[in-house]
Amino acid sequence: MSNCRPRGGNTININDIGAAQTTTFQSASEGTVTATAVIQNESVSPTATFFAAKDTRSTVVIQTGNPPSLRVDQ
Repeated sequence: MSNCRPRGGNTININDIGAAQTTTFQSASEGTVTATAVIQNESVSPTATFFAAKDTRSTVVIQTGNPPSLRVDQ
């Protein structure tokens, strides 16, 4: 499961994401967003914080590694 939470906003949950899979587009209000990935069989839940600007797109990528991490492409 992954979730994104805009500052002061509601959490957007995206469940059952498989390896090499993409999800549908999600929109968030302009502002600071924190993304967290809860990965099955991992003790670490990587987190990334980024600024969602109006009329821009950001992609959050779960990267494999030890420990796993998140990358935000803007």
